[in-house]
Amino acid sequence: MEVMDKVATCIEDQACYAEFQIMLEEAPIMLYITRLTGRIRLLLSEKLIYKKRLYFLGMKLATESGIDEEVKLGILILGFFKNDLTRQIIKILGLNSTLTIYAVETSKNFPDHNEFLFELAKKNLGVRHEQTNLS
Repeated sequence: MEVMDKVATCIEDQACYAEFQIMLEEAPIMLYITRLTGRIRLLLSEKLIYKKRLYFLGMKLATESGIDEEVKLGILILGFFKNDLTRQIIKILGLNSTLTIYAVETSKNFPDHNEFLFELAKKNLGVRHEQTNLS
């Protein structure tokens, strides 16, 4: 709730952006990913947040930020906007193994969720780990 409250504030007042960055660094999104997407869905359905401004913030976070937590939030936000551009951005970012789970989570909003996941899985190489000797 705090993250989405800060998002709503930053949509209206860009001056709070530095505080927002600190908040994301201190509380990684992975700890509350499903609650966050539920909160975004609620705010949009109740029209408690400006949809167009949220879209532009999601685009900015996903495509212009060099901070992982901001990119992750951008991916989650863009998942609520079903157009070809957002799908392409999410798919490209989802190929990065640290961002894949966020692409998977946000794709639950897509009508063709399984097809999206299949395409993502086909192109995702994952991370190769060296085999370790535990003996």
